[in-house]
Amino acid sequence: MLSTGTRVLVRQPSRTGILLLRAKGQARSPRCAGQWLRGSVLLVALVLLVTGSGCRRAEESPAVVYLFEPGQLVALDPRDGHAVWRAAVPLDYSCAVSPSPDGRWVALVSERLVLVPTSQPEKMLVVDPPPGWFFTSCNLPYGTFVSTITVLSWVQQKVLFAMLRKNLPYPDEWAVAAYDVETRSWRPWMRQVPGYCPLLGSPVAHFAATCAVLPSGIRNGLRLAQASGGLLAIDPTSGVLLDQLPIPRAELAARGLRNDEPIVTAATDDRSVVLLLRNALLVVLDRDGTFRQAVAVDRELGLAGRAYGIALRLVPKDRVAWVVVQETGASDRPILALVDLRDQSVVRVVDLPGFVRDVDFLPDGTVVLNRSVETAAEQSTGAPTWTVVRRDLRRGDERVLATLTDDGYCCWIGPLAPEARAASGR
Repeated sequence: MLSTGTRVLVRQPSRTGILLLRAKGQARSPRCAGQWLRGSVLLVALVLLVTGSGCRRAEESPAVVYLFEPGQLVALDPRDGHAVWRAAVPLDYSCAVSPSPDGRWVALVSERLVLVPTSQPEKMLVVDPPPGWFFTSCNLPYGTFVSTITVLSWVQQKVLFAMLRKNLPYPDEWAVAAYDVETRSWRPWMRQVPGYCPLLGSPVAHFAATCAVLPSGIRNGLRLAQASGGLLAIDPTSGVLLDQLPIPRAELAARGLRNDEPIVTAATDDRSVVLLLRNALLVVLDRDGTFRQAVAVDRELGLAGRAYGIALRLVPKDRVAWVVVQETGASDRPILALVDLRDQSVVRVVDLPGFVRDVDFLPDGTVVLNRSVETAAEQSTGAPTWTVVRRDLRRGDERVLATLTDDGYCCWIGPLAPEARAASGR
């Protein structure tokens, strides 16, 4: 059973619209100047009105936290943790939950793809894969847990990328396909990729997939440009490879850093793209792919054992990045590090207690964990409890937000359509 607490995580990158007023032409007469001034005042007032309305809409319909328990999908209000939306879904487990950018659809998949319209969840779509292909059924290409890599990704408001497979266990064949919820059909293309090219949970810039660096023998056999590793941009209309942002292997090798690890997640701002590799290496590139710097987070932390990169949140204004790594060995502890990108140093370290199944961030620096907590009662029954915990990184206090069964999963963060939220009366 799902029980919820008070407040929950929101992961919704803020986007701010900017209006630039430009005056062009020669000098105006006083009369024309007065008309121009009055028009400018009206324009500014209109901008303020629209901006204010946008802020109010954002306050009325913030992002929600999606939780999955067998047979049900629940969205929690980020202000108090109450369930504001739920749907009965025909799945006993789910590999991924992905809300569309406008929050009007939620997709989830295991052996079947289910698309739920948030305003009318009873009218969901149960979608079969294209002939000869299967959904990944939670068998991701990598053996290690990576929370931000997934098998579903919305690339447009009504177009969903899905990772498909066939001929398992050998030879592996993988492909990206696009489902259009407006036409209720798969688009007529299939982009085959190596089995080391899963999707990002949401596109970073225009890149939707990430590929590992393959050994040269395999890479030459596949004869695929994307097999060299990096981020891929795929056209959702045609399936054509539009762009590739490769891992800067030569620059990393020149610094004595491993360059054959896959990208687990990425983030971007106006100036740069930041990559987190599976070996906890943070790589900063210009938007055009020019290499800028690399930070070996495990070295900066002084870890003796191997570390895996798990999650990343970029704070562009401060030029810092929160990085979650998992140290392997006796403790297998997750560590949260604040990295200053200006001098490539770790300026703060936070130990995250308990075995973590998922982790994510709020824009204000709050971290939310889905972790295992063993109590005396749990030990007597042998059934672990997964507890969703919110921790304030500034004050260090924690709050339990929800408790899930062993078959439940959290957290997928995204929007919920305003009309669906309004139906809950909140």
